[in-house]
Amino acid sequence: MTLHWGAEFVLKRLPQELQVKLRSIRCNPFHDTTPGKDDFLPICNGITGDVMLKMHADSPVRVSRGKMRTLFSEGLDIRYGKRIIHVTYSASTVTAEFEDGTHTTGNILVGCDGAKAKVRELLVGVEAAQLTVMPINMFNFTQTYTAEQALRINAIHPMFKISYYPGTAEMFWISIQDVPDPNKPETWLFQLMMSWGGSPTLEEMPTNEDRMRVFKERAQRWADPWRTAGLNVKNDTEIFTLPATYWMPTIWDNHNGRITLAGDAAHPMPPRKFVLNRKQVLRLICSRDRGQGLNNAMQDASNLVDALTDRAARADLKKAIDAYEAEMRERASKEVHISKEQATKVSDWKTLMDTPMVRMGMKKQADAVAAA
Repeated sequence: MTLHWGAEFVLKRLPQELQVKLRSIRCNPFHDTTPGKDDFLPICNGITGDVMLKMHADSPVRVSRGKMRTLFSEGLDIRYGKRIIHVTYSASTVTAEFEDGTHTTGNILVGCDGAKAKVRELLVGVEAAQLTVMPINMFNFTQTYTAEQALRINAIHPMFKISYYPGTAEMFWISIQDVPDPNKPETWLFQLMMSWGGSPTLEEMPTNEDRMRVFKERAQRWADPWRTAGLNVKNDTEIFTLPATYWMPTIWDNHNGRITLAGDAAHPMPPRKFVLNRKQVLRLICSRDRGQGLNNAMQDASNLVDALTDRAARADLKKAIDAYEAEMRERASKEVHISKEQATKVSDWKTLMDTPMVRMGMKKQADAVAAA
């Protein structure tokens, strides 16, 4: 994931004893992130490898979902493996019931359970909570290489790089996922993503062998370092497929402020779907939606804390949650619309240069509009 403008909300809320450990959540904690040095995503021509433009951001860093979860959960009592099935309310409490027969009661329930949120289903109904699937096909997986290959693949930019193939606008993304030892490139883990519109569809590639064949046939046409990255993927690598999805924030009954949503549960943006890779969870970001999902989630969390700690809010919980949801819904709806436009236009070479990533970069959409 890419953290940039949302970092201000992390610093605002994270205790000082955890802030000093923030470097540990980076995919490459050894990378020099001096402001102005690598604060852009290079967008390249897939045939020549030339950088067509640089999509700038506010001190972007690639962060690991697992590492971030570990740091942010320090000192918290988190119960994993719970599946919520029902919610009940009283005048002053809300109770969540779980699949294992247990339940817990509190003053407010915040659904932060991801793009396919069960809490969202309980709020708006199963049908209304469903994600909208876009006609975009994607591969997403991780890979290690020999030291020589890894150094070649990490050229152009040390964090991430993206290329589009002229004429078709097929996309090929490479980013650093983990750097255990900066002096041993053979230990570096890379994330690879490839996407395209049209055929072959995900249904037309039912086996991993089919997906590997399609992936390498397409990678063969690319310039380096994408060609090197693609052709040297090990044949026994599992290639995951997924569609681009989104959900437009709507109005729901928050039961007098007793229940609400935040993050991907409230506003999943395309592409937005989790993929379980034996050892870790990957998520697509940056390539099509300008890397806004994580950063908006950080603002949601910070704003919700403001709402719940304000003296007036404690006297009127419904008013506080209504205000939180109104701001979040307006902000996120605009970003989902932008992300839909982005995902659609980058799939067509003729409209690639008129995408939000070209016009706005990775800026917060309000800042981008103000600067226009």
